[in-house]
Amino acid sequence: YVTEISLQNGSGILQNSNSVRSGTFPSETLRVVQWLFPVQRIAISLSYQSMLAINNNSVRRSGSTTGAFQCVQVAFITVENVSIYLTGQSKMQVNDNFVTDVSTSAEIVVVSMQTDSNRSVHFQVTDGSILSVDNNNLVSALGSDVKVAYFSSSFADSVLFNATDKSKITFNNNSVFDVTGDSANIVSLKFLGCKTIVFHVENCSVLNQSGNFAHKVFVKQVRVLRWDFSADTIVLSVSKVSEVYLSDNELAETTG
Repeated sequence: YVTEISLQNGSGILQNSNSVRSGTFPSETLRVVQWLFPVQRIAISLSYQSMLAINNNSVRRSGSTTGAFQCVQVAFITVENVSIYLTGQSKMQVNDNFVTDVSTSAEIVVVSMQTDSNRSVHFQVTDGSILSVDNNNLVSALGSDVKVAYFSSSFADSVLFNATDKSKITFNNNSVFDVTGDSANIVSLKFLGCKTIVFHVENCSVLNQSGNFAHKVFVKQVRVLRWDFSADTIVLSVSKVSEVYLSDNELAETTG
């Protein structure tokens, strides 16, 4: 019914350096790290320099499969209320994950954060804390649909990204290199059918989506940075010496 994860006083949950290499895989979806919570409410609270890190996980192989690859999946599906609170210079990182040398007729996802059919999805990043989805890479892959940093939420009453008091939310330096398929999205925020979507960036805080790039991509449709929102109300509020960066994203040597 209720799941609460509370980290305090420099504590940490680390799911790092897991890998899948060179093997024969079935037709189902392959995942290296999966968080799946079929509960009514979930609250993840990090305080006083605590850390939740899902870093350095990888899929590396040659050959092909009919199944999909998802390196890191964090899914809160049909959870009524999802709350993630970062305070006291804490960090939540989903960084440095990569997929290389894979081939499939299905999708390939490096980092997926899915919050579908929720009432509320709240990311509160305050007091010098950091939520980062950075440095994830997809290299030498063939897939029908490839995504590197993919956040999605459908039919939520409210989606809130709140960065205050010298805090940061970053989707930086994610990349695709040498990929063939139908479509490619390097950083994708997809919130459809929601009532309210709010981004608050205030008190010297930063929302940064910079330095992402696609190089040698041969697909029908490619996007380096994609915001796809449909809602009754959408608010982007930037105040008190704060910044929103959607800069230095690059697309090179691409056909599509």
